[in-house]
Parts: sequence; C-alpha cells; structure tokens
Amino acid sequence: MPDSATNIEQYRLPIEALEELGQNVTRLRDQADERASLIDYQGDAADAPRQPPKRSQRELKEQSKLRIVKHLAKEEAHIERYERQLSGKYQKRRYNELTAADITAIQHAVLIQHRFHRDIAEQYQVSVGLVGRIGRKVGTEHIEFKIQKEEKASDDHRRVRAVCFELLERHGAIQSVA
Repeated sequence: MPDSATNIEQYRLPIEALEELGQNVTRLRDQADERASLIDYQGDAADAPRQPPKRSQRELKEQSKLRIVKHLAKEEAHIERYERQLSGKYQKRRYNELTAADITAIQHAVLIQHRFHRDIAEQYQVSVGLVGRIGRKVGTEHIEFKIQKEEKASDDHRRVRAVCFELLERHGAIQSVA
C-alpha cells in the first residue's frame, strides 16, 4: 500500500487557487440563499405560503424609525391644518384700518423676509390680496401720509379728552357733546 502523504501532495492546490475557490463558493452560497428567499417570498406553487424576505435587524429598526417619523409628520400637518381652520375665521381688516406700523411690518415681511402672503394675512388679519398690494404698491409717501394722519387723529383725541375733563371739572357733568 502506498504512503498516503505522498499521494495527496500531488493533488494539493496552491493558496491563490484555494482563495479563489473559497470566494466562488461564498458567491454561490449567497446566490442560493437569495434564490431560496425569493422562492419563499413569491412561492413556487399557487398554494405555497408567501413569506417576505428576511431582513436584518438594522433594516427593521430603520424602517420602524422611518414609519414613526412619517406618522409624526402627518400628526403635525393635521394639527397645523386644524389651527389654521381655527385661526382662519376672523374679520379681515381694510387698508384704512391698518396703522403705519402694521403696513411697514407687512412690507418688511413681504419684501425682506419673503414670507408667504397667506401667513402674513393671518398674522395681521387682512386679506391675502391686500398683503400683495401692500408689498407691490405702497411706497414711503403712503406710509408718511398714514403717520401724519395718525398723529393728527391722536392730537384730535387729546384735545377732545382735555375739553371733556375741563367740562367735568367746571360743571360736574357734560350736558352735550356737540
């Protein structure tokens, strides 16, 4: 009987060939696993139960986190819509009811901050169209005129108040305003 050690040595593969063979075997095993999971998922017969392919724990955690984030985003959007519906019912003010400070703030929000007209309209309780007109057309002369008008109105209010207090001090009661 011949020596077994001498017979095996002539058939032994070099290290490079062993590594290549190992890589091929690993690749074939991966392909077989993928094919088996695909057959499990799709089913090879009409009555075979279909199972989803197995996923790693990391993929499952990422999907769970993604599902939670989407759910939270939907809830936030729902809350925002609800708040807008609640705040959407207001009587809109006209241009002549706005103060000079309101007009300059609306202009700043439109021209400098580039905010949405709808948001600005809700904040200042005016129509969206009025916000657009103020952003487009209102210049410094309109604002200066508004300021002068407000100052004149406040002066008139101070005068009327002073006269009313004077009449109250003299007579104790005001008989007529006119």
